[in-house]
Amino acid sequence: MADDIYFPVKSAYSQKDIENNFVNKINELTPGSTYHFSLVISKSWQKEDIPQRIPTMDDPAAVIGLYRKAASSAEILITAYLTPREVHPTDYVKIILSANHSTVLKKREFPSDYGVVGDYLCETEAEGTKSITRTVGIKDGNRIFVISCSVDSGKYNKETADEFFIAVATFKLLHPSQDRYAEKMKTYYFGEPKPVPIQFSFPASWLSETDPTPPPRGNAVFFLNKNKDKTLGHISFCSVPPNAFPTAQDFFKFYCSRLKQNGLGITEKLLKKEPSSAYEQAYTVFTSGKMHGAACEISCVVIIEKGAMVLVALVSPSEKTDMGAWAINRRAFNILLETLKVGEKKWAFKKAKA
Repeated sequence: MADDIYFPVKSAYSQKDIENNFVNKINELTPGSTYHFSLVISKSWQKEDIPQRIPTMDDPAAVIGLYRKAASSAEILITAYLTPREVHPTDYVKIILSANHSTVLKKREFPSDYGVVGDYLCETEAEGTKSITRTVGIKDGNRIFVISCSVDSGKYNKETADEFFIAVATFKLLHPSQDRYAEKMKTYYFGEPKPVPIQFSFPASWLSETDPTPPPRGNAVFFLNKNKDKTLGHISFCSVPPNAFPTAQDFFKFYCSRLKQNGLGITEKLLKKEPSSAYEQAYTVFTSGKMHGAACEISCVVIIEKGAMVLVALVSPSEKTDMGAWAINRRAFNILLETLKVGEKKWAFKKAKA
C-alpha cells in the first residue's frame, strides 16, 4: 500500500481554482496572539467550535483548531504543544506517531519559514477504525504546532489528499515569537587566544563538567542529559593540538578506549571523510553499542583545522530504546555542530547522523 498511496508534494490546483474554491481561514480566538494562525482550506470544510485555551506546563497540549469536511469523516486538527526542552519538530511528531501506534507509509522533509519540517503520511487504527493521516509539525520557540489531517482509510482519495496538502503547506503563524530555541543556550569558549579560538552554543538544561582526564595536551568537557539520578545522554567535546594524534581515526580510537573504560560496549568503525566540509578535514562516524545492557547509538565528528583537532561525540539511547531521550540528545548534538566555530570557520555541511 505504501508504494501506491497518493502523497502529493505540490499543489494540484491552479491559482484560479484556489481563488474560486478555497478560503484562507484565520483563527484569532485563542487567548494568546502567538497562537493565532491561518491556513487555506476548501470551501466544503467548516470550522468546529472548540474550547479556546492554550497549553501550559501543567497541561502541555491544547487543541487550537478543528475543521471538518461536509458529509465526510475527514478532519484537520491543529494542536499546540509546550516543550521545556529543545527538540526538533520532526522528531516530536515521530514521538506522537509512535504513541499512536501509527504506521508510516510515506515521509519527506522540506524547508519552510520555520526551518526544516517533517511531513508524514501514516495509517492508524483506533477502536477498530483505520484512518490515513497526514501530519506536519512546526516549531516556534518552546511551542510545537502539529497539523494533523485525517480521514477513514476507505475514503482516502485524490481530492482529499490534495486538500490535505494545501492545508499543511499553507499553515502559518500570524504572530510568531521568533524565538529560535525552546530553552536558554550557553556559549562555551576554548583555546583563547592560542592555538585557535573555538566556541559553540549548547542547551543550558544539560549539566556540564570538565573532564578530569582530558586527552594529551588537550581540553575536554562533557555534557549530561539527566533525569533525576538517571543519565539519558552524554555529549563529549575535546580539542587538542593538531599533532596530538597521528590521524583523526587515532583520535576516535582514543575516545572509544575511554568509553570502554567506563563500561560501554562499542562497535568501532572507520571514520568517513566529509568532502563538502568548510574545514581542512572533517570526518564522521555513526555506530552502535551497549549502555547498561541497553542498546545505544554513538555519533562522532572529528575536525582537523589549522591549530586544532576537535572531537564531538554523542552517546544516546537508541530511538527504539527511549525515543524522548533520543530526540533531546540528537537535537543538542546538532546544535553544538551548527554553532561550532573553529577559528574563523563554521560547520558547513550536512549535519551528522544522530
